[in-house]
Amino acid sequence: MLEEQFKNNLFSKIRDKRIIMVGGKGGVGKTTCAAAMALRFASEGKRTLIVSSDPTPSLSDIFETEIGAQIEGIPKIENLYGLELNYEQILKMWRDRFGPEVYEVISSFLPVDYDILDYLTEAPGVIDEQFMLAYLLDLFQSNEYEKIIWDTAPAGQTLTLMRLETRFYDHLTNAAKLYTKIQLYLDRLKEVTKPKSKRSPLKIIEQWKQLALRIITTLRDSEIAEFVVVTIPEGLGVYQTDRIINELQNYKINVEHIIVNNVLPKSVCDSEFLLSRYNVQAKYIQALRNKYGEQMLTFIPLLPYEVKGTDSLQKICEFL
Repeated sequence: MLEEQFKNNLFSKIRDKRIIMVGGKGGVGKTTCAAAMALRFASEGKRTLIVSSDPTPSLSDIFETEIGAQIEGIPKIENLYGLELNYEQILKMWRDRFGPEVYEVISSFLPVDYDILDYLTEAPGVIDEQFMLAYLLDLFQSNEYEKIIWDTAPAGQTLTLMRLETRFYDHLTNAAKLYTKIQLYLDRLKEVTKPKSKRSPLKIIEQWKQLALRIITTLRDSEIAEFVVVTIPEGLGVYQTDRIINELQNYKINVEHIIVNNVLPKSVCDSEFLLSRYNVQAKYIQALRNKYGEQMLTFIPLLPYEVKGTDSLQKICEFL
């Protein structure tokens, strides 16, 4: 029999969302929770896609089947499709989609070769996140899936990109305007006309800005999207939870659900060691209750076995 603390109803609260983003610091069970959500929706007959962009993806391990860089049905689970992208795969997809435009803009300012893209992709935590946000929007707009569960990169860094992009685009726009004025002046001096086939960098940058706006507008729509934070009842986990939620609120994205994973049930604390750990956890759980309220919290107990395969994922579903 479940202890009262573990009788939750998260699914009833997120049932109508099309996009569910699952975030948290590394090692808190984020991917496990995302996989359980996807399994539950698929079992209810919803055509569901689970996407992982975690740098150390583990969807394949959890579902005990190979999940790769192409969307495919997960064997023996009707209505469930999976996609697991590592950093190199995301960069390749970004380069294929955005590379030509990025080069077109940069080469308008500087005499660079196409190899400049290699240097850009060496900036971790920016290119991959930019692509995943745009890719998520494409998947949503395709209407091919009723539910999209996104197992995001650790520590909630994904949406930090939006503020960086806004500033970056503003700088690019100003630089492009300056470039255009200088180039027009030089062309007049040289009596040279620029090729008509070449697009203005301002138009390309404006397209990027509009894409960023569509992404953030979709994520802010509470009828479409939901961000669920996964944490553990420890100091660093609670600190990271506060940080993630604060970042999201900066973009006017509210978090209404926090999953607290690996909670020790009091009934199993029959030794001094376990009781001590229980008391430590209780302190941080109370801190979460004080700050966010009981209604935001969903508790999953620490299980005596590894969560792998559909049977153990079904058990996680019971706690959600």
